[in-house]
Amino acid sequence: MTLAEASFAFLSVLEGVRLHSYKDAVGIWTIGYGHTGPDVHEDQTITFDEAFTFFETDTQHLFQMVSHLPIQKAAAYVCFGYNCGAGALQRVLMGQSNLLDFVKGGHPAVMIPNLVVRRRFENALIQLSGVA
Repeated sequence: MTLAEASFAFLSVLEGVRLHSYKDAVGIWTIGYGHTGPDVHEDQTITFDEAFTFFETDTQHLFQMVSHLPIQKAAAYVCFGYNCGAGALQRVLMGQSNLLDFVKGGHPAVMIPNLVVRRRFENALIQLSGVA
């Protein structure tokens, strides 16, 4: 299994797929497997293939950040980075933060229960890989 395949498997479980745009827990327009950005807008509809293309594009830089790690661990970090951003992933990889530091969202920031569960799942996948 490749890093992309493992990341997509984990991410599709954690994010699900929605082919019609929606506002996420903090009010950001989102579509597909959690894709956000200036190209996402209200009343937008995409295909499964477009959702997968967004995933591929959105994760390339994350793959490069974790390519030296075992696949399961790297895929869990990709899922985290996809949700929190490359900057947050970099801080975690450098030991400046841990996954559970990223369970809040919005302005003002409030704890989002689903993020606590997600961070615990990602952390379990990382720990189960058995390699530092």
